[in-house]
Amino acid sequence: MQLNKGFTIIELIVVIAIIATLSSIVIVNVSGYIKKSKDTAIKMEMSSLTKIALDYLIKHGNYGAFCNYGEMKIIYDSIAGVDKQDKFCNHSDEEWMVCVRLISDATKAWCIDSTGFSKEITFANKCKTGPKSCP
Repeated sequence: MQLNKGFTIIELIVVIAIIATLSSIVIVNVSGYIKKSKDTAIKMEMSSLTKIALDYLIKHGNYGAFCNYGEMKIIYDSIAGVDKQDKFCNHSDEEWMVCVRLISDATKAWCIDSTGFSKEITFANKCKTGPKSCP
């Protein structure tokens, strides 16, 4: 008498289905963490703009062309994972504001300005309208 050793097709299909289900759960959870980590990267990169703005103010005596300043543009352009239409920089001689839409929630943005404000705000066109300080 010969004994068949191995797995049946049904057993293999059940194992594959279990692995697929567990993988989908893990992928959903990991993608949320990835988006939140990108938001953190945006906030960290934007925090360096405050120092650059202070350096600009010391050199030029005002914020006149801050949004076009070389060091500022390097940081602004390097903010990862965000389309250009989701980033805004507005300035006048007396003040400036930078606002970037967050990746984990498209209705939210991170805003920093010349008053030291650094906070999450509702994105709904508040960044686009040209304010020089965060709403």
